[in-house]
Amino acid sequence: MEPEESPENSVYLDAGAAAWIFRQGFKTVGIDSFSVDSLSSESLPVHHILLSNNVNIVECLDLSSVEAGIYFFSFACP
Repeated sequence: MEPEESPENSVYLDAGAAAWIFRQGFKTVGIDSFSVDSLSSESLPVHHILLSNNVNIVECLDLSSVEAGIYFFSFACP
């Protein structure tokens, strides 16, 4: 996200996309935004769909300085 962009205008997933992600067998989803849900959401449906189906979420992912290639990605979940 560019510094002049407002967090309220950030992109996010809808519940249909979250359901598709877990049905396809993904184990992790990453987004270069503040949240997989709308920042105005109070019920956080995408978080609930993904996490209740054991899909890890990585938010604020910035790979802009990573060169193209094959990598092993590792992160810790509490």
